[in-house]
Amino acid sequence: MMRAFLRISPVMVREFASESQLVDVKLYELLGERTTTDDEKPSKKKEKKEKPAKVESKTVVVDTPAHPSEEELNPFSIFPAPEDNIKLCTLEFETRRASYYWLLHVLDLYQPYVWEYSRLNVTNIVMSKRKLNYIVTNKYADGWDDPRLMILAGLRCRGVTLTAINSFVRGIGITRSLNMHILVLFTCYVMIRLDRLEYHIREELNKTTPHVLVVLHPLKVIIYSSITNLESGSVLDLNAKKWPDAHADDTSAFYEVPFSNVVYIGRSDFRMKDSKDYYGLAPGKSALYAFPIKCTDVILADDKETVLEIQAEYDPSKKSKPKVAEPSPGSDPLKIEVRLFETLLILRLANPAELDYWLVDLNPNSKVVVPAAYAVPSLRNVVVGDTFQFERLGYFTVDKDSTAKKLVFNRTVMLKDTYSKAGK
Repeated sequence: MMRAFLRISPVMVREFASESQLVDVKLYELLGERTTTDDEKPSKKKEKKEKPAKVESKTVVVDTPAHPSEEELNPFSIFPAPEDNIKLCTLEFETRRASYYWLLHVLDLYQPYVWEYSRLNVTNIVMSKRKLNYIVTNKYADGWDDPRLMILAGLRCRGVTLTAINSFVRGIGITRSLNMHILVLFTCYVMIRLDRLEYHIREELNKTTPHVLVVLHPLKVIIYSSITNLESGSVLDLNAKKWPDAHADDTSAFYEVPFSNVVYIGRSDFRMKDSKDYYGLAPGKSALYAFPIKCTDVILADDKETVLEIQAEYDPSKKSKPKVAEPSPGSDPLKIEVRLFETLLILRLANPAELDYWLVDLNPNSKVVVPAAYAVPSLRNVVVGDTFQFERLGYFTVDKDSTAKKLVFNRTVMLKDTYSKAGK
């Protein structure tokens, strides 16, 4: 219905906004069934029905040319021309089809075929237009392209591909059922699990995105003893795979990682107390960072808890590779900003559109900013929209807020797959 209103004057739009209930009643009265007897014997009730039609004829003003150009009919390239499209909407608009056609007839506009289908609802996601507008206008989100919003602008900013969206839609199908279901104490629409959408996103990105080394919370490690082929103060360029199945003779499938006596690891990859099921670095323990190194000393802050620096030495005695190869962005890391996005809502059982107090379920940790993550220098020349798999961290895309001085990455989806493990 919005496409029809685009060609009505601003005055008309304001009158509809301020008297929406009255106009709605008028439309239904004008579209009510009439008989020949009613026309021959007008009554007071009949006259009341006729009166709104006169008011309507004064307020409905078409301010566009009789034959608008294609550009005027199609201001957004994502929409086809009205003569070629089908109007799709959810089932709650089925009762308004008559008034929609009436308005198009009065304005002498093309009447597309209308098809209503059941609403799509996804767990932890706000789909209602009114609630989305409230979230944006009240600054709960960073504009209409916020990556946490389930709209095209937000999904694009998050790095979700069209292929993944189409695969998700094909998988769930389209129905005309009301999709009503009882869940615990709530009567709500059947909800599609969010991890099902994430599964399709992950499946697509796993085939198309190169791997790179990034550390979100870097911890400095200084290696004091010499390493084979590495003199003191020099840098050794090592080759790292962009793809897990990269062939050794394909040079385009590798990127360089500078390695010296200073490397950076994630803080979660170091523990003060070792355990049998832990394969990272710990005091007196060795781990693999391109070369096996052994932690010999730990420098603590004044609080005697925060680790400032790790001192290590090359451990030639360690021949076996640990189960988890710990990443390092190299000796000259690139400082980047990383934005970690979680679900906008915490509640999983109910449809937010059915709840009056849905704001209490907004996730306060839906956006976490890491201002000083370290990445490999090869990321320096990326452009907005480029997507990568950060080793062991997830899939990330370059945000539009990136500048030459500071690159910003949005997390698209984590590596952990809960959907396929739980059963599709």
